[in-house]
Amino acid sequence: MTRTCTIINGHLHSPFFLFLRASGRLADIDLLRLLGLHNFVGCPLRVDHNAPHLYLTEDEAWIHIADDLRYSLWHKGAFNIADALHKALPAAPLFACSVGDVDRSFQFAYYLSGLMTRLYVVDDRPGNRGDRIVIADDGEPLPGEMALGFIEDEQEYVLSLAAGLGVRLDHHLDQIRCYTKPPSQT
Repeated sequence: MTRTCTIINGHLHSPFFLFLRASGRLADIDLLRLLGLHNFVGCPLRVDHNAPHLYLTEDEAWIHIADDLRYSLWHKGAFNIADALHKALPAAPLFACSVGDVDRSFQFAYYLSGLMTRLYVVDDRPGNRGDRIVIADDGEPLPGEMALGFIEDEQEYVLSLAAGLGVRLDHHLDQIRCYTKPPSQT
């Protein structure tokens, strides 16, 4: 089954994003290598839903990395990947965020000057009786975080934080690149 890249409310539809403030400083192949995806190849935006893939785009300052709807990148260890990427480029701030698929869980982390300076994790998996449980709340709140208050939609919340850091979430299909694992390697 194939699926086309989807834009909802002006941004890519993805459960896991990495935003790296390094626009124009890395070729896609170098970024894929840093993500441990050196074997990924370019593909059309309409891609096999079952094949691991990701989308890349950027604004004037930030590279946007969006996971597929099967959480392929996230399952490789989302925050281990974010940490490794930031250690490789410590001068480049990085914001990582993810949302649950069938629950209302979410998490985000902000890396600056070689360190994770903010980590916030909320668990709302089945078995929690619908109660959101804060698992981690480390570091100083991000700019605008406290002002956001309670937002019902988890993705709106984490992407609002990204926007507060300067990420421009105005995605257009003609500016998005897709990469996937070759079929012989899936």
